Order: sequence, then structure tokens, then C-alpha cells
Amino acid sequence: THGHDIGDAVLIEVANCLKRCLRGSDLACRIGGDEFIAVVRLQSEEDIEQLRALSSRLLDELMKPVQLSGIEIELSCSIGVSIRQEAGEDSTSLVKRADQALYQAKRQGRGRVVFYSNKGETNVFPSPVEVESL
Repeated sequence: THGHDIGDAVLIEVANCLKRCLRGSDLACRIGGDEFIAVVRLQSEEDIEQLRALSSRLLDELMKPVQLSGIEIELSCSIGVSIRQEAGEDSTSLVKRADQALYQAKRQGRGRVVFYSNKGETNVFPSPVEVESL
């Protein structure tokens, strides 16, 4: 509704947010439209809590309004997460599961992070705003 220039600027803002939130060893890229993918390497099972914290921080940062050309743009965000289940698992399976978790997050309402489990279930946790209000 604001034109291609503003749309391009929003994508740049999202990319910059990903750069600020992710570690130097992580990888982020745009896979099309308004969808991005991040590859975050975990060293151990304990890192899953750090991944939850990272996901929550990303959600919080991406939901903040941005000022572009004097226009305040409010963004929405949903995040789907897939964790590699076994060594050598192909990236296509990981992306497919993350995509399933993403669509579950969108069905639950924007502003959510959903982790895909190895049982084909999803684990939703609320946005940081909802966590603070509990």
C-alpha cells in the first residue's frame, strides 16, 4: 500500500534486524516475498533454550514499528523453528518442518514462535508481550 520503495526499505530493515540479532556464525537469507530463513548452529541440547530466547528477541525486534520516509510502518511477524533431528538430515526436510511450524504460528495468531517437534506436533509459545503480562 506504500509502494515498492517502502517495501524494499522494509525488507532492508528486516535484514538489518536479523544481522543485529544473529551471531556472526549464523546465516540468514530471504527466501522470497516477505519470508526469511535463519540457520543457527547449536552446540548442545542446552542451546535450545538459547534458541528460544533468540526467537523471542527476533520476534520482539521485528514487531517494533519502523519509520521510513516519514511513515510509521507496523510489521507483523511469525516464526517457525525446526531443529535437526539426526546427523546428516537434509536441509529440505528442515525447511519443510520450519514452514509447517510457521503456518501453525500464523494460524495461532501473529506474533508467535512455534517449534516443530520430532513427533509432527508443534509447540507454541506466546510473544514476549504475552509472557510479560502473565
